[in-house]
Amino acid sequence: VEEAAGIGFAIPIDVARPIVQHFMEDGEYVTPQLGAYLFDSEIARYYDAASTMTTGLYVIDLTPGGAALRAGLRTGDVILQADGRVCDTLLDLRYALLSHKVGETLQLTVSRDGEMLTLLPVLTAQQSPAGLPLDSAARLGYNGAEVNAMNRESGQLLAVNALYALIPVLLLIVPKLLAKAELAPYGAGYNAYMLLVEFGAIVLPALVWRCTPAGRPTARAFWAQRPGAGLLLVVPLAFCAYFAINGVTVLWSLLLGALGLNVIPQTVVPPQSGAQLAIGLLIIALWPALCEEYFFRGILQPALHRRLPPWAAIALGGCLFGLLHGQLAALPGHVLLGVGLCLVAYWTRSVWYTMLWHLIQNGIAMVISSYSSEILQASQSAAGMDASAMLDQQPLLMAMSATMMLLTFGAGAAACLALLWLTARRHREQPIPRAEGKVHPLAWSPLLIAAGCIAYQYVCSGIAMWGGAA
Repeated sequence: VEEAAGIGFAIPIDVARPIVQHFMEDGEYVTPQLGAYLFDSEIARYYDAASTMTTGLYVIDLTPGGAALRAGLRTGDVILQADGRVCDTLLDLRYALLSHKVGETLQLTVSRDGEMLTLLPVLTAQQSPAGLPLDSAARLGYNGAEVNAMNRESGQLLAVNALYALIPVLLLIVPKLLAKAELAPYGAGYNAYMLLVEFGAIVLPALVWRCTPAGRPTARAFWAQRPGAGLLLVVPLAFCAYFAINGVTVLWSLLLGALGLNVIPQTVVPPQSGAQLAIGLLIIALWPALCEEYFFRGILQPALHRRLPPWAAIALGGCLFGLLHGQLAALPGHVLLGVGLCLVAYWTRSVWYTMLWHLIQNGIAMVISSYSSEILQASQSAAGMDASAMLDQQPLLMAMSATMMLLTFGAGAAACLALLWLTARRHREQPIPRAEGKVHPLAWSPLLIAAGCIAYQYVCSGIAMWGGAA
């Protein structure tokens, strides 16, 4: 590099001096460790929207069993001084930290909920978790801090993926346990079942985990920015996306039919009265939208974005959402919907937009199902045959109609997305924190369990469709 104006590669003398002194006195230097993960005030405002701090270091996480945790430091505290030295940057704290030896006490002045506290952590030697010694880590090319970050990030990702894997497991077990129960559609038992399955399989495990020390960082990363005027664009977006996705579903059904499979539509039981329609809008439209968006866009997607490029996180999040529904006849439509929801959540950093989109999507399906008999009669009288006969005898006409619907409403959805991207510029100013360390491959292992359960569902669906064709 011939020129590097404004870039410095020197180690500050205030950092180097105590290390050299320790070497001269003891012949070696063991790095003292506080055991806290910190952000300065500027980054903390992006990490925690409720933070009003203008000085100090924000505690985002603590090492289990570390010096800071044993001394009483908590996540959410703000370290203002170390040994009387003002700490506005991480380098300020490092100056104070490296002036001590392992086993010595560091005096911290901490602000907690407006109260000033003095904590006295006894510094420990820098260690790596999971039993990996620092000399082994060094031989592998990592230092202790990198190993700490790698294990912490791996643990958090492992937990989020395990929460996802738990959903298809429960969705397989619970219906089998209640297979003999006779639940009348829109009756009390049916309504309770729908509410409890969504909450118990998707929301409850995530809520329990977020109450643990390991889950609290995920709670702070939850995407819940206050919605702006762009929220109004979600209404036409959801309307256009619904019919565009239905066009894709019809084309997919024609393809399955050409392969010899009998397309079995899996729809909700049509409500027979206004009261049943109101109940359906609550338990089949609103409740799933709240529960599924809480987990998929509020917890799972921020975790993916910490470790993957944006396009990969959006694609993977959309596929995980779509595959979980277990309906082979509607698989492409569910994946497209998931990708669209992930894209909007990434642009807006908020689940409120996606909750509204999901609600409208489900609500349109409920309203259409309530008038399904009238719509079916009208289509049969216009075509002179029923829908199944039209699929068998006039697939080209169905394909052209579905393509026209896809192109027309797809263009409308694309226009709404473009406008939403423009109006969500303020939301995109919030940076997405990236993972501090590498993630162990085993952190993705729960997805293998989920893949097995989901594959079983689709195999059963395919066998049923093949049997119907035979």
